[in-house]
Amino acid sequence: MTTAALYHHMGSKQDLLLTIMRDAMHEMTAGARVALEEADGPPSELAGLARAHVTYNGKNLLDAYVGDAEIRSLDTANRARIVKLRDAYEQLWAEVIERGVVAGEFQIDDQKLFRIAAIQMCNGVTYWYSPAGPTPLAAVADELAGFTLTMAGCGPEAGVTGGSKQDAEGVS
Repeated sequence: MTTAALYHHMGSKQDLLLTIMRDAMHEMTAGARVALEEADGPPSELAGLARAHVTYNGKNLLDAYVGDAEIRSLDTANRARIVKLRDAYEQLWAEVIERGVVAGEFQIDDQKLFRIAAIQMCNGVTYWYSPAGPTPLAAVADELAGFTLTMAGCGPEAGVTGGSKQDAEGVS
């Protein structure tokens, strides 16, 4: 498809960016909800969120990159729409983190800073992961889930039950 044909169907660059980012946030949120449904407590929920995030980004590298890097290119109204979706997604993380801290399963002093750091670590996959590389996506997702649990003050083994059906697919 040519650029002209793309804009004919989308209307404008704003429409295209909004569609990519909106669809990505909806898919990421849906994947996070599945991960939470499959989990059995804050450690496996947190690990599941990290796995789902890494898996989405690794399978949708371009969309994830656009969503991470181009939010600044949206106009004010569209940026507000995406920020609202992003905030709702991050609230899923915030609720898990808070439950884990309250239950004494996580040792986190600054929950907001932890949430931002963990999500940013998972976003990083967008910039360095390659399906042609030596490590399958599911293994990368498991490793970063373990890192997230270690950052939370519990060992990576705490989230071993959280492997999502999304992760089992691997990367070809």
